[in-house]
Amino acid sequence: MFEIYTPGHNYLTDTLIMWGIVYIALDACDPTKSRVIGLGGRYRIVLEDFDESKFNAKLRDVISDLVNVDQLAGLIKTGKRRGLGKSVISDRLQVGLDNDTKNGVAAAIHEVLDSGLDLKVFAIDHIEKMKEGRLGKGLNLYIPFSGIYGKYLTSEHRYLDKPYNVCSGCILFSAIGFHAVMGIARKGGERIYSILGFDGEATLYDLSRLLRPIWYIKSEEILTRALRNNASLTRLGQVLVMYLEMPRDVREALPWVAWYMIMYSYDVGRTKRISGFQIFDLVPMRNIIERIEEEYDKLPRLIELLIDRGSIDKGGDEVINLLAEIALNRDLYGAFKTLRVLRSVIERIDEKKYGKLKKSLYGTLGASLASGLVKAVS
Repeated sequence: MFEIYTPGHNYLTDTLIMWGIVYIALDACDPTKSRVIGLGGRYRIVLEDFDESKFNAKLRDVISDLVNVDQLAGLIKTGKRRGLGKSVISDRLQVGLDNDTKNGVAAAIHEVLDSGLDLKVFAIDHIEKMKEGRLGKGLNLYIPFSGIYGKYLTSEHRYLDKPYNVCSGCILFSAIGFHAVMGIARKGGERIYSILGFDGEATLYDLSRLLRPIWYIKSEEILTRALRNNASLTRLGQVLVMYLEMPRDVREALPWVAWYMIMYSYDVGRTKRISGFQIFDLVPMRNIIERIEEEYDKLPRLIELLIDRGSIDKGGDEVINLLAEIALNRDLYGAFKTLRVLRSVIERIDEKKYGKLKKSLYGTLGASLASGLVKAVS
């Protein structure tokens, strides 16, 4: 048995690191016996029949998926560290990260390739041993991997230029986790990130279902389309879209642990501004959706139709927000209001311009939707 602890930086960073380690470890242990225990934003990873040589071999392979190793070596020789991000080749990292963070990822990978990585440092006292933190040493933990840490340390009467620093291993596993499981919706220079974390215990085998990129690709495509159609979705509404558009077989096979979704926005352009960092408990939403789908199996299709521009112009985004609120308040009045607003939206859609859309939306209506909503809140 081999134990690994995520460091305890914050919910997002530790969740990224957990997924990064799991992504690599699946081929280096018995995934049916190995498990992850989440508790309050930290994770304990217990690997049974662990083979460190296989772990390191897979790590080298994945590093080659993240960066062009030869190009990185050439850039290192120039001595210009700010251009190291040019070696990043992962589509997920290219699309989702700003240039500073890409430079940081490349620098961390260089350190790991140059000096090696000792997994034993990921112990319960990792931060203290590695001297990490706002007053620590190491590499800057940029906002896309932390969600909360800016450049400055606030102290009495002054702001000090003290970035939050971590070791190269933390950056590397965060980058792998980002590459493997981060959902990324886009509108202009803004990125809306979403990732699943949990409290409780699950095997690596069960978690491996979420390492299939198909689950988040459709979700992020739908949310990106909604944002580009100027949908006024609440953050909770965005969470509903990301979760509901996960393939149903994946949702139903998820381990019964206390899942939560971390969601936040970041401008990767010049402003480097983060907004709306929130952690949402998915347990109520999962329960509500499962009860609705016992009666009504068109919920994902309904969402896809409601984020069409023709629907949004008449309030389709409001229906999505109302559905998301039902997951929190389980209110019968809210269920009837959702049905009323939905019918109003459909009736007001311009039939000449959006006739096919209107017909499709009418096709999603029926007694099963009403009974599903009522059952869900009862």
